[in-house]
Amino acid sequence: MPRRTVTGRVDDLFTDAAAAGVTVTLSAMPRRWTDEAGDRVLTAPDHPVTVVDGSWSASLLPTDEPGIEPTTGRYYRLTESVNGVPVRRRTFEVPTGDLSPVDITDLVVADPALPGYVRGATGATGPAGPAGATGATGATGPAGATGPAGDTGATGATGPTGATGATGPQGAMGASGTVVTVAQARITDGAVADLTSSTPWIIATTSVGTPLQCSIAAAAGDRIRVHLSMMYVGGHFLDLALLTGAGAISEYGASGTGTPLAEGAPEFYPSVSFSKAASAGMFTVGSGHISGGMATVALVHSGTSSGKVYANSVYPFRMLLENLGPVGGSAAGSWLPRPSEQGLITWTGDPNDAGHVTAQSSAGVAGRITLVKIPIREQVTISNIWLGLSGIDAGASLSNCYLGLYDAAGNRVGVTADISSSLMTGATAKALPLVTPVVAAPGQYFIAMLLGAASTWTTNSLTFKATGAGISVNANLSAPNLRYSTIGTAQTSLPASLTLASQGTSTINTGWGSQWYALS
Repeated sequence: MPRRTVTGRVDDLFTDAAAAGVTVTLSAMPRRWTDEAGDRVLTAPDHPVTVVDGSWSASLLPTDEPGIEPTTGRYYRLTESVNGVPVRRRTFEVPTGDLSPVDITDLVVADPALPGYVRGATGATGPAGPAGATGATGATGPAGATGPAGDTGATGATGPTGATGATGPQGAMGASGTVVTVAQARITDGAVADLTSSTPWIIATTSVGTPLQCSIAAAAGDRIRVHLSMMYVGGHFLDLALLTGAGAISEYGASGTGTPLAEGAPEFYPSVSFSKAASAGMFTVGSGHISGGMATVALVHSGTSSGKVYANSVYPFRMLLENLGPVGGSAAGSWLPRPSEQGLITWTGDPNDAGHVTAQSSAGVAGRITLVKIPIREQVTISNIWLGLSGIDAGASLSNCYLGLYDAAGNRVGVTADISSSLMTGATAKALPLVTPVVAAPGQYFIAMLLGAASTWTTNSLTFKATGAGISVNANLSAPNLRYSTIGTAQTSLPASLTLASQGTSTINTGWGSQWYALS
């Protein structure tokens, strides 16, 4: 099959010259492409690309080449790393065109600062700047000698080109579009068995009780697009549904309301006597649809006759969700500093906006766990928790001090070794490694800090960088969803699990501000 050469440079990662240790990796998305017969793999994931003097090139199969499965949704992801640390990711398509070489800067269609996200709609073009003044016309060259009658004489030499006029100012840039996030469920644990007989509409499950559904990080007002891939047979009526935060059916896709159509979504009609056309489903998330920062869409059904939805290793059930964000997107947020621009995965806020927080008296704080909520929008591997140490107490006695990461259910998924010695030196931003890196799925997480119960320090000396909002970060929130809270007393280690319903604010209400953290 024809291929097209894509080129690029890594010099624009640095302010001076290209640095050593830069590596470039190309990945096909999805990670496997085959011909239509399905018997030949056409791409391989995570292909390293050689960088020579800051330049690289790769011969790639066009993403719109016919005769390839999947037929749509193919693209490439470029990851640029410095000394093994990813610092920039770009997602792009390669059109067939004339198969001439093309630079990566002419292909990128996703936001480089947020890997895996597809660029939203382009904003309106700003007004054109005024045209520069027209350059002076060059002098006309001398006329050529007149030839013999009937023949045209030679053309005289062209006069010099006039100077180019000044370029007019650039028009205003249009608003940025919304970033898209994705989540996918692939369910294969079910035997081939009939769906549960039920006249009321219920969530479809496999033979071992796994619900056929998928969740994605979302906020009220976000639009969720649903793509479904499955095989089904029998007489049950089927539809897609947006669930409440408690897991009940809230809105049916075909009707757009809380009341289903009598025979479900037309594209899932059980009879094969009709031609059917399907497209992606769409839901708008409300506050009542969110649990732990996630919204869930499920396959639902109604029927008492025989009917099956296949969800096993031979015929997997797959659901892909795309969060398109709210209507109109967020123009302002797209221009703010981003964690990836500093080699970080995510943070609780721009560190440029962080003030400082006093650790207060050791009598009121030592042994308490403070929790700061942080969202993770796509699956990532976390190796370090960053904090901002703004003040050191040279006379402090610190022991059993830890940072940890907990999921939305209160389960500890990562923890550092004792960081007591790290809090006695270097008042700056610190990367404190987890004992074991964490592969974190999308969702809401809590960063926990413990200054051990036996620790002592001087009030107003041991301080940490924090947001200026302080306790205001908990506006309109209650346990177990507080963004900033404390839990427990007399602790000497971070427990394996926390009861997040026990989150409290009495200690931090006396003057703390929500600590600044980042992940890498």
